[in-house]
Amino acid sequence: MKTIAAIPCYNEALAIGSVVLKAIRYVDEVLVVDDGSTDDTVEVATAAGAAVVSHEVNKGKGRAVKTSLRYAVEHGFDALVLLDGDGQHDPDEIPQLIEPISNDAADLVIGFRSLGQMPFYRRFGRVVLEPRNWCGWCRDRFTMRVQGFE
Repeated sequence: MKTIAAIPCYNEALAIGSVVLKAIRYVDEVLVVDDGSTDDTVEVATAAGAAVVSHEVNKGKGRAVKTSLRYAVEHGFDALVLLDGDGQHDPDEIPQLIEPISNDAADLVIGFRSLGQMPFYRRFGRVVLEPRNWCGWCRDRFTMRVQGFE
């Protein structure tokens, strides 16, 4: 099975090198989709061994993910793992994500982080900005979350 790790990023020069170096151990190729960064993201990612596709200007993470998907299809990859460029997703977990696909047990695998695995600012945002936490009425009516469905 031909696998790729794609990392959409914007101004992640400080972290992208280590993310690429860790991910490259588990996949056939690492792709960094640079979303118009103004720092050294492209140079660091390239030096770490990643293929790089750059957007001229920042188009948002959604467009960077779409670019990743297109690249994977055009280059004949069987499995794609999306990682964040800031190091919050642990590349050492790539084999666990790919295993159900390689064993034909799943077509799609979505990772999940508990609140304890998130940096404080993410936990704060999830608790404060989550509509279900505002009131009981909201809790009963909002069930869709960023990482999937409940």
